[in-house]
Amino acid sequence: MDYSLLLAIEKLDPRTSIQVEQKEEEQNKYAFNSRNNELKYHISVIDFMQSWDTNKKLERFTKTKILGKSAKGLSAVPPKEYFTRFNNFMRNSVFPSDVTESIVTD
Repeated sequence: MDYSLLLAIEKLDPRTSIQVEQKEEEQNKYAFNSRNNELKYHISVIDFMQSWDTNKKLERFTKTKILGKSAKGLSAVPPKEYFTRFNNFMRNSVFPSDVTESIVTD
């Protein structure tokens, strides 16, 4: 499985942002406004299902053993390792606890 984070940033019109926010609030739980209500952030995780099969294992082997690339950062990793790396990235870099706490409490 391959994950990507999609982040769209929309510049809001201050004259209409309050009305639009009220209408969209119930519809889109994956979007939130900036603190100054000038921007709206739309967040989505896109996943592409791929089997961890012989081709993916061969890809990893070729990149690390033949081409000498570091295994760190490769997308061709076993599913559990990729899942752990993705979750750690989301938790530590995209939604650190101080940011997520302020979003939830605001």
